[in-house]
Amino acid sequence: MAPKNWTPEHKENWMRIAARGGYWIAAFAALNTADRLPDGDPRRPALIEDAMKGLELAVRAGSLEALQALAMKLQSGEQVAKDLPRSYAYLQVVALAAPEGNEYWDQCAGEVRALLNEEDLRNVRVIQQELAAALSQGMDRLQ
Repeated sequence: MAPKNWTPEHKENWMRIAARGGYWIAAFAALNTADRLPDGDPRRPALIEDAMKGLELAVRAGSLEALQALAMKLQSGEQVAKDLPRSYAYLQVVALAAPEGNEYWDQCAGEVRALLNEEDLRNVRVIQQELAAALSQGMDRLQ
């Protein structure tokens, strides 16, 4: 929790630092903040970039929570979900977060998958299975 006398800019800078450090909760706070900003706001791209760098660190460290949260962000259809860069973390959830048979998502996954080596592909498959199970359990709890 930030001190009460901090300005919104102080809070935003602290959140960006935490996000870049791999703290996935701060990364999602940054994405949510970016989603509330208008499209033309100059802070928006930097917030998204910092959040994705933090998510990359969290995902590469094996954070299933970060993957699950990213999948839910992609499923939400919020504006910021359309601006997320294609990345290692992004690929790991794109197949699960996308509607079945969506050509755009299939194309994105194919493009990013082509950039990965065999070990990354094996890791992606394992993490996608874990993520599918976690998302299924999460949806069951919500219903």
